[in-house]
Amino acid sequence: GDFDRIKRQQQLLEALRSNAKEKLTDVDTLIDIFYGLKDHLLTNIEAKDIPLFLSALLVPDLSIVARTMDYESTPTGTFAYGKVGAWNTSDLNLNPNLPNEKILSWKNKYTFIGRNVLGSQNLFDGINNQGLYAAMLYLPGFTKFPQYTANDKRPALGVYDLVNYFLGTAKNVAEVKSSLNHVQLVEQDIAMIEFHLRLPLHIVIRDVTGNSVVIEFVNGQVFTYYSTDPSISSAAPVMTNAPTYDFQKNN
Repeated sequence: GDFDRIKRQQQLLEALRSNAKEKLTDVDTLIDIFYGLKDHLLTNIEAKDIPLFLSALLVPDLSIVARTMDYESTPTGTFAYGKVGAWNTSDLNLNPNLPNEKILSWKNKYTFIGRNVLGSQNLFDGINNQGLYAAMLYLPGFTKFPQYTANDKRPALGVYDLVNYFLGTAKNVAEVKSSLNHVQLVEQDIAMIEFHLRLPLHIVIRDVTGNSVVIEFVNGQVFTYYSTDPSISSAAPVMTNAPTYDFQKNN
C-alpha cells in the first residue's frame, strides 16, 4: 500500500544521504542514477520525483520542499533541465518589436531540473544544484502582469521566464533579491506549438538556508515578500494559491 511505498522511498533517500561522498552537479549522472534505481527497486517513483533525489544528493542534511497539485487529472508537462553554460533569451512575444538590447539574455551558471508547462520551455517547478527551489502557483482573480515601460532602462524579462532565469543564475534568495532590482518584469504568454497560453500565477522561491521570497503581479505592479523582512507580511514556509500572499499571511 501507500504506507509501504512511502517507507521504501524514505529508506532509499536515507541510503543516498548516507552514501553520497561528494556533491553531484552533473545532471546526466543524476538521471543515470535515477533510472538505475528505478529498474532495481520495488517502488513507483517516477520522473517527476527526480527533484526529490536531486535534493537528497546535493543537500542531504536539509528539508525537502513539497507541493500538492490539486487537479482532477494529472497536469501535462514533461521533465526538463538546464545545463551550465547554456544561453537563454526571454521570449517577449507580446512585445515583438523590442530591439534585442532591451531584452534580457543570460548564461546559466547552475544546472537545474524540473517540470515544464504543457511541454513549453517554461518550468513551473524546479530546483538547481545549489538547492534553490522555485515554483509557480495559480492566482486567479488577482493577477495582472506589468506592461513594458520604455522609460525603464533595465532589460526586460518575461514573467513566465522567471523560474528558468533564477534557477540558472542564482544560488540563494539574496541573489534573487539583487537580480530583481536589475530587470524589468513584463507581461508574456507561454508559447505553445499551436497556441499561446496565459495563466494567472504567483511565484515562490526558497533556498537551503530557509530564506524565501514570494513574487506577485497585481494591478500591473510587482509585489515581493521576503522571509528576512520582519513585517507580518514576510514570506513564510507555507504558501497556497489564491488569494494574494498578504491576505494569506495576515489571516
